[in-house]
Amino acid sequence: MDNSTKIIIGAATALLLGTIMHFLGTGERFVGRLEQDIATAFVTAEIKDIKIKGERHPSLKRSVTLLGAQDNPQRADAIKIAESIEGIGQVNWQNMPVKTTSDEEDVASSKREDNLSEQGK
Repeated sequence: MDNSTKIIIGAATALLLGTIMHFLGTGERFVGRLEQDIATAFVTAEIKDIKIKGERHPSLKRSVTLLGAQDNPQRADAIKIAESIEGIGQVNWQNMPVKTTSDEEDVASSKREDNLSEQGK
């Protein structure tokens, strides 16, 4: 068997194995395990009010995004802990939207409208 045939067989085998592993959900379980490992480390370190979101779309990655308040005093510690988890490639921080008074008024107004429509039935 010549070298080019060996290369073609090797490439086809790698592609086939990658496709099988993808459809078995191996990558999805890996990202889920990373999120769980970070969550467990946060509980141990008593870090609160930070959400963990593994990168799944458009493709699975070894990166996570931590979502929390911009002025969260535990932000730096949370990033260091997440980066220390084996398997993590990158950690990003995303500020959670700050709820404004107008948002609260919109929610209250929507609830009033729902109550009025229920009373009219």
